[in-house]
Amino acid sequence: MSRVMNAFDALWGIAQTAADRWWQLASGRTLHWIGIILGVAVALSIAGHVDRWIERGRFHITLRLNGYRSHGEYVGGPEWRARRRRWLAETGKRPCHICGKPWQDGPSGVGYHAHHVDYFRAGSGHESNRDLVPICHHCHTRVHKVDRYRGPLGTRALGLSLRRCTGLIRAVYWPVRALRGGSGSTHAPAARRSIRRPTRRPRRRAVPRAQVPGQDGTNHHTSQHTGRRHRPTSAGR
Repeated sequence: MSRVMNAFDALWGIAQTAADRWWQLASGRTLHWIGIILGVAVALSIAGHVDRWIERGRFHITLRLNGYRSHGEYVGGPEWRARRRRWLAETGKRPCHICGKPWQDGPSGVGYHAHHVDYFRAGSGHESNRDLVPICHHCHTRVHKVDRYRGPLGTRALGLSLRRCTGLIRAVYWPVRALRGGSGSTHAPAARRSIRRPTRRPRRRAVPRAQVPGQDGTNHHTSQHTGRRHRPTSAGR
């Protein structure tokens, strides 16, 4: 009987403690801070929606000004191909920005994708290197799936931009990059090619004029070039 009473008292004490915690959470400063956090979250969501709308609107305007009708048409156009070649030459073949997998060249020589983390300066072939990151095919598909998710708590509803979605997925894949030993940093320096400098040949020592035949001021009877004997001059007779 005493054990039952002790167990009942323990459960009653736990219930009272939970009720006290709930009352403290629902009143006073705690509720005030919860309201502030929710207000900040709503403000950030609205700001994200506005930022996303401006970014995509500017991208479509730039596409139309350069004669493109869609994103796919721009990616297959000459401006983007030239920009991608310049980007690859400037930054080098780096690992995947998300999972850290080393660079792999594709069957057609294309290799990894150049992922736009921001479309604000895209559409004309003048994207900044900070807006482009190397990414493998699987991670590229995953990033755009998260970016296009339209659920009630999805990235579209929360107002997350493409840059924030990319950063969120990259943070989730941090253990994978750590195990592979690569950080996949966006601002890694470009790979420099080793330039071989020509080896310098040792200089030949100049022969003193006194040792060259015919140039020391004396009269030699033989010439180095012709092998003929010099005729004695009248002054030497």
